[in-house]
Amino acid sequence: MKELNDDELQKLLDNSLNQANLPVAQEQQNEWQAYQLVFEALKQEPVKGLPYNFSAGVMRRVKAQTERAQSRGLYGLLALLVMFSTILTFVMLYYARTPLASQLAYAISPYKWAIVFAALGLIAVQYLDWKLVKEKQVG
Repeated sequence: MKELNDDELQKLLDNSLNQANLPVAQEQQNEWQAYQLVFEALKQEPVKGLPYNFSAGVMRRVKAQTERAQSRGLYGLLALLVMFSTILTFVMLYYARTPLASQLAYAISPYKWAIVFAALGLIAVQYLDWKLVKEKQVG
């Protein structure tokens, strides 16, 4: 028996030959049957088409994701700016050696861990809110 490659099998299927009079090697029987199933499935029309507003829905989702990514980037930039300016203020007060700097450091030092945990908590809440809203909008 002759071994056929994929192109030859496709040509035979296009010509609507059946398996009974086909000179196919025994090892290729499974491939032949798989090709027949694919061709039969492709002959059938889809059961249901896409709705008329499908492209509008896709574009709406793409626009929402783009806007969300841009706003996330802007909020991240704003957060970095606030952190940088706060650190810069403390560094400037430290090197200025003014009484205000020592008073400010003395006033904040008992609450430093509360401030750190509050900032981390705020970041965690914002992240979780973003994740939950994203999952709710996508799902």
